[in-house]
Amino acid sequence: MCEIADRIRKEGKEEGRSLGRLEIKIADILELLEDFGQIPQRTLLRIRQETDMELLGKWHKCAARASSIAEFESKM
Repeated sequence: MCEIADRIRKEGKEEGRSLGRLEIKIADILELLEDFGQIPQRTLLRIRQETDMELLGKWHKCAARASSIAEFESKM
């Protein structure tokens, strides 16, 4: 019984870490874009709803290189 509880606890911790990494990546993207002004609601929602870390990584690089929100949106 303890093995099952340990496995469940471990899986919960791993899921929590994954969610934490997603939240951090999303926050990083939004922080970069906020330097350009208000982020359009549709873009904000799309970023906040994304769960693919690879895509978020690409968006993060794109946000770092963009010169405007419009440029970022065109490369999403």
